[in-house]
Amino acid sequence: MNNKHLGMSYKEWDSRRKGASWKEQIRREIDTLVLCSKNYDELAASLEEKGYEIKYGAHTAIRAPGQQRFTRLKTIGNDYTIDSINSRILWKDDLGNASREDAYNKGQVLTICYADIITQLAKRIAEGKKKKNKRDDSLPYLPHNDRDVFQLTAQLALINRLGIHSISDLDAKADELEEKTKKLTDEFNAITVRHAETEKLLQQMEIYKELSNRDRLSLSDKMRLQVVKQTLSRHSATDQPGIDRLKSEYRDLDEKIAALKAELENCNNLKIAYQEIKDTYNGISKGNYVNDLIERDRAKKESISQELDSNKHNATNIGINKKKPKL
Repeated sequence: MNNKHLGMSYKEWDSRRKGASWKEQIRREIDTLVLCSKNYDELAASLEEKGYEIKYGAHTAIRAPGQQRFTRLKTIGNDYTIDSINSRILWKDDLGNASREDAYNKGQVLTICYADIITQLAKRIAEGKKKKNKRDDSLPYLPHNDRDVFQLTAQLALINRLGIHSISDLDAKADELEEKTKKLTDEFNAITVRHAETEKLLQQMEIYKELSNRDRLSLSDKMRLQVVKQTLSRHSATDQPGIDRLKSEYRDLDEKIAALKAELENCNNLKIAYQEIKDTYNGISKGNYVNDLIERDRAKKESISQELDSNKHNATNIGINKKKPKL
């Protein structure tokens, strides 16, 4: 059991796991509203509109519709006190008001665009106006479990981490990445060639050892031994220190190739991410981005429904046309 569940009774832990406890219901409601509220007062007003009761005093408490007793906010979790909720709203995934104001002051166009779109989507989800598009089917449908919100927040995290404030910044990053990829590819190709050469030398070393240990050699084997010895001599690999050096170089080349492969894969993934960000920004710039996503989901649902109806119709026709067996 995870440490964050310490202190819970088994009944509460099991209820939370199944999503059935009052505390879990309150957590989910607050988590949803954090993403689309400007401050705690707005969040509290939204809760009250949904039928929740909030009692203020020495210990702020809340009661969900249908719940018998009030639950203190501090018992729900450290992230659910008034101070924590305000902090989460302010700094949520770099989308809070302070971060947004800072983005405006610094002219961070991409951050502003993404923040606005994610907030709009979160509101639609909280209001039940967006078709469910879960990222994880085993979890409740909240904004952070929506595929579109997840993709947008992941892109925004990359934008902020790399300091990309505009499309021109993005293009500059893409150019830098292309240059870096070319250098890595050239290095990878050179090392691969050297790796193949070293592998052949090691193979010849085995041949040299095998022929040298024979009591008698045919004329062709003697000639082969001479050629192999000359090749190994050019690389100072006929004695044990030389052989050990060659083996060590081969291992080092193996490690470098693995590291370069990983770095090139990272570059390729980053290239894809840059293009996705550019495509997303172009979509946002055209306007109606959120409506387009909702229409896409609606059309997808309609297409699936039509396909199911068609399959059902075909199955019915097959049943009608199927000949009855002769008695």
